[in-house]
Amino acid sequence: MFAFFAQLAMPGTESGYVKVTDGPMHFCLTDPHTGAWARVEATSGDPAAEREVTQGSDRRLWDELAAAHEQWLHLQQPRPEDFSILVKLEGEQVVAHPATGTGWLLPL
Repeated sequence: MFAFFAQLAMPGTESGYVKVTDGPMHFCLTDPHTGAWARVEATSGDPAAEREVTQGSDRRLWDELAAAHEQWLHLQQPRPEDFSILVKLEGEQVVAHPATGTGWLLPL
């Protein structure tokens, strides 16, 4: 459920897994517009285990993801169906969490 929220909180980013030949699998975040990136080794086992994160560029994507996760927890882990969407006459789209009054502008 967090993935939906992360997409709202981190516009313009993409995520995916990259397997290094004869090496580990990494979870990666990228921002194609700024060149920012972050990666962490995706290992099986304890999901709470500490893992080293590597990130590059001025936009610190992993830091943003951690802040979004904290906000999601603070909002009591809302599900996608807990949100509403408003499309204004001029075309602006806003996704809102009605219980908290928090909203995010969707880029067109």
